[in-house]
Amino acid sequence: MLNHEVTKNNLCRDCHSKRLPYCLLICVVALIFVFQNDNHGFQKGHHGFLSSHGMTLSSNLSLKHHLLMFNRMYLEKDGKIYYETYNRFPVGFFLILKIFIFPFSHDFSMQISIARNVMISFFAAALYIAFLSIRRLTKNTSMSMAIVLLSFSSYYCMYYNDMIFNDVPTFFGLLLTFHGMVIYIQENRFPQLLFKVMFGLFFGWQVLALILPFIVYGMLEVWLSSGAFSRVVKSRFLLLGLFSFLFAAFLLSCNLLNESITMKKPFYQIPTFNKMLWRMGLIENKTLRQSEEKIPKGKFLSDQSYRIGRMSIPFIFVPYRGNYRLIIVYGFCVSLCCILAIIYARRKILVTSLFLSGFCWALPMWNFTGIHDFQSIFYIGIPLIFYSFLLILAGKLYKSMIFYSAIIASVIFILTIIQINMFKSVAADTNNNLITSDFQRIADKIGYGRKVYITENYNAIGGAHHGFAYYLSGNYIQKSPDDAEYLLSERKKSFPILLTNENTKVFLFENVSSENQNP
Repeated sequence: MLNHEVTKNNLCRDCHSKRLPYCLLICVVALIFVFQNDNHGFQKGHHGFLSSHGMTLSSNLSLKHHLLMFNRMYLEKDGKIYYETYNRFPVGFFLILKIFIFPFSHDFSMQISIARNVMISFFAAALYIAFLSIRRLTKNTSMSMAIVLLSFSSYYCMYYNDMIFNDVPTFFGLLLTFHGMVIYIQENRFPQLLFKVMFGLFFGWQVLALILPFIVYGMLEVWLSSGAFSRVVKSRFLLLGLFSFLFAAFLLSCNLLNESITMKKPFYQIPTFNKMLWRMGLIENKTLRQSEEKIPKGKFLSDQSYRIGRMSIPFIFVPYRGNYRLIIVYGFCVSLCCILAIIYARRKILVTSLFLSGFCWALPMWNFTGIHDFQSIFYIGIPLIFYSFLLILAGKLYKSMIFYSAIIASVIFILTIIQINMFKSVAADTNNNLITSDFQRIADKIGYGRKVYITENYNAIGGAHHGFAYYLSGNYIQKSPDDAEYLLSERKKSFPILLTNENTKVFLFENVSSENQNP
């Protein structure tokens, strides 16, 4: 009887000790929500530019416009609507965001706040699904927790975790797909992998960069082990490849067909198709901004090594840009450690696919990834492998270190959250919230379906970047003041009839006379 009670107590103690890392992980990740900035606008740089762009695309989604993704629209004199399309991504994330923000369509601050929390939720889900995958591979909860928290503590992960675009949801989709691969390799459950691949592709194309090395490695393995090419043709790896790329082609075809029908142009003439070709370096475009010109390959490769290095360092250790050359060398050494980990790995197909996924995305899309540093988050496989390699090695030397590594990683992650939000607060100044308040008054005045002309730079008025298109979604942004009912300017005395006297950054005027159309 006494032995039975002792055994029962031991079981309860073991149960609680197993739950403790999970509870600690949930508490640590919850702090991302607790310490976020009260930013209801769009700061400068890629973070603000893409956030305002994501809000614009989601706000403009409607059945009225056939679920076409576009930046803005204007009304021609003959009554036809012209769209400035941005239709190259899967519509999945933007539809989900639309569902969340639609009930607050008259409250910009609430919409932006909800959208940021949706992004952080995807980031937290990505972290947790990565933890489950590493837990399956290492069979050690504390070690898995340390690996994931350290991997997600980098500048790129923490700074862009609330950027309102499809990158963070796709980041989740990629790690969900990897989780499906782990289960398939361990338990031979193929349908769940197909479902996770489909779900991941619903958010973004980067998932294909993980699938490609997985299916190539798998088919080579089948071929070398069997010696028969017929076995490769019948393998599930080929089926996975066909399913993945056909589903991706289906999603993209729907976008291109929708745009082609709406704009009444063949698909090879629509803007989305040509911009995609340029991103892959297949065509040149002389109309692009200087900042979008081709990047020299040497500079591109150096930048990728730098980004790998920064992805493998918690933000609190290198809070700003750091020594560029030193981090390049560090990134190269991290990659070598990952290759060494692949050599000694039991599940080489999984580790190899995770390692190559970042390269399989960055290299073919170098005209895109080269100028967008936030794409570095898709190198997440490298820090996951790197920290796994270090902690497994440390665990063999000092077993007690594993538990303490989880505590240390938690502290690093928490300090990173606090410091990154202090870093963000510099860019997220009060002017962003003031601009949102100004546009809120403007939107309340004009409603929907009105014709507006912006006198300043479309992409920078009031510091809002793409924001103006979001704030004025549902209205027509005209190319000429002669076709506009209202005028927007950053100067308070630009036109006679001011409608928003209480504004401080952006001002709305009624356009009643052709004599004062221009400032």
